[in-house]
Amino acid sequence: MATESKQPHEGSVEADAKRLRRTKFGGVELDQSTINDLSKFGINLAESRETWAPKLDHIVNGNVDVPVSEATIKRGGLQLESTQSPAVRAEPVRKQPLLTPEAIVLAHNRPSVLVRDGVFEDPAESKWRVVMNANRENITKALRSVGRVECDNLDRPAEFLGTAWMLTDKLAITNTHVARYLLDSDGTAASKVFPKELGSNKESGNPFRAFVNFDAQFRTTGVLRVPIKRVLWAAPNWTDDPNNEKTVYNPDVALLELDDTEGPLPKPIPLRETPLKINSQLVVIGYPAFDFSFSNPASEMESYFHGIYGVKRVAPGDLLAYVDDNLLRHDATTLGGNSGSVVLDMYTGTAVGVHSSGLVHKHNNAVTADAIRKVLEPVLQGLSVKFPEQPTPTEWAREEAPSDLSNRKGYQELFLSEDLPVPLPISSDPNAPLLNYLHHSVVMNKARRLAFLAASNIDGSLHKRITRRNTPWWIDPRLAKTFQVGQEFYKGTSYDRGHLSRREDTAWGDTVDEADLGQADTFCYSN
Repeated sequence: MATESKQPHEGSVEADAKRLRRTKFGGVELDQSTINDLSKFGINLAESRETWAPKLDHIVNGNVDVPVSEATIKRGGLQLESTQSPAVRAEPVRKQPLLTPEAIVLAHNRPSVLVRDGVFEDPAESKWRVVMNANRENITKALRSVGRVECDNLDRPAEFLGTAWMLTDKLAITNTHVARYLLDSDGTAASKVFPKELGSNKESGNPFRAFVNFDAQFRTTGVLRVPIKRVLWAAPNWTDDPNNEKTVYNPDVALLELDDTEGPLPKPIPLRETPLKINSQLVVIGYPAFDFSFSNPASEMESYFHGIYGVKRVAPGDLLAYVDDNLLRHDATTLGGNSGSVVLDMYTGTAVGVHSSGLVHKHNNAVTADAIRKVLEPVLQGLSVKFPEQPTPTEWAREEAPSDLSNRKGYQELFLSEDLPVPLPISSDPNAPLLNYLHHSVVMNKARRLAFLAASNIDGSLHKRITRRNTPWWIDPRLAKTFQVGQEFYKGTSYDRGHLSRREDTAWGDTVDEADLGQADTFCYSN
């Protein structure tokens, strides 16, 4: 005897809500069916965002009248029960913050910055603008190695599944809860190497392929979409310990083997070798998507993302705590799609962990670099693959001075003309050390270990465009180190080394080499 399952019919409120629950947005524009569904819940996207965003937030918090005659709808923690009246009042089921794949922790001062053509935009907040620009090179280098996990003909209504980043030359790391969509049902909780390559979708029979798209940036046309050969390894969700009858929850990590036959792959991001200190600053790089579980308030999503979802972003924040050796907590802004994002120490360009989940308005979680090493090292050893070594830092830690400073004439008072001298200002300390460089000079305050002032000569007619690279900062050997601050003063803080005399101002000379030397001299800690 055949049984008939009761399914919500197309066009019913229940079907509309079900489709909304499953929708993931990968771009700026929403599809027409989603717009129609939203309108049935009192949201008119033709209105300004300032008008409809609070309405959406209103719905999420249970304050909504929905015209239904017969439906039971669960959506984002809300439950609407059917009545005989033409409208029902939604009451929130959840009273506590929700554990979600991603979460907005702070409603303010945790921006999520767009990336265009491989360059992240300046944050509006001055605190983050200063520190992110000071470490722009490290962040930019990591940006190239982070991609969006996409698939063709997957029986799941999503443009993409999450984020992944290069861990070794051919292997990318993501979360198990992302990779499981690429596995057969018998492989979702396996803790072994998966030999089966991705083939066809069993249900639809259509060719099924998965990719990591290392571009997918806002208004960027370039595409580096690398095929995923297979899910090489995925951690089981938990392991039962037979000795103490305890369930052990495993780190949420998986390895994807990428196909490099079509060209070179982005370089791996090294794992940080020592734990980052509590309250240190970090960034999360990934692909936040619109949260249609409505766990995160719509007004806060709109404030941070302005309707642009599913593209590469950089989100700064602080390291809040270590739960244990396997899990850390941070407060960078994330949304659905950030699963698998790299959590980056921007001062060294190394990975602190892989983002995995969050608690709305509380904290976000990430699997630590130590846990990644511990879990994946046996897998890599079996493949004769090693983790990339952490590079010797240059931008933030080297303090070797140029070998010869004897030819540095410094600021010239008669630079404009002999008839128009511009002397250096007189400091309050007549014995203050004067340090001359190629095209600028610095007067030091020995007590404060910082500069009283800096002055430079600028010749625009001889300016040469010198691309900024990983130029090392250095301590001036002509002054005792006790009278200068070094990297130990700046590391792990929001203070910016900056430049008193601008790098580009001193990048001039008769030759490119002279201009290069002039700008390189500004990377002394005295400046």
